[in-house]
Formats: sequence, C-alpha cells, structure tokens
Amino acid sequence: MFSSFLYVYLNDINLVSSEFIAIDGNKLRASNSKKNNFSPKKAKRHLQYIEDKTNEYLEVLDTADKNYETIAISKIEEKMKRLKINKIKYELLQKQLAETG
Repeated sequence: MFSSFLYVYLNDINLVSSEFIAIDGNKLRASNSKKNNFSPKKAKRHLQYIEDKTNEYLEVLDTADKNYETIAISKIEEKMKRLKINKIKYELLQKQLAETG
C-alpha cells in the first residue's frame, strides 16, 4: 500500500516515469557480522587469548596438583580441547588471510 503512494508521489514530481517500476521488499540477513568478519589483527588477538587461557588452565591444574586438591579435571580438559580446536581454526584463518591479502 505504501509503495503505491510513494510511486504516485514520485511520479507527480517527475522523478520516475510510468513506463516501468519495480519495488523489492525482500529483507535478507547479512552474513558479514562481527562474529564472521576477520582481519589479521583480530585473528592474532584470538590466538593470544587462546594462549593466555591455555596457560591459565595449566596453572590451575599445576596448583591443584601441588596442593593435592581435587578439581573438575574433566571440565578443564574439555575447555582445553575446545581451545585447541579454535587455535587450529584461527591458525588456518591467519594463513588464509596472509595468502589472500
């Protein structure tokens, strides 16, 4: 409904002709969000974060060993596995960014 009023208005002020008009009302979701957009700097920052978190988890495990504490090792191992997978992903991404410029 709004489109026809807009067309009439634009036609009255001679901005469009009456020969042909098409209006596209599609709304598409963008795929280039902050989460899916990477630069070499961002990849390097993610790799540094992964390295820091890995060292932090290793320190927690080392401290627990020294103090004979029982902690949820399985949770820490799971987190470290996830970090390892992410590290591989970001290293491949860094390589791809270097190759493509």
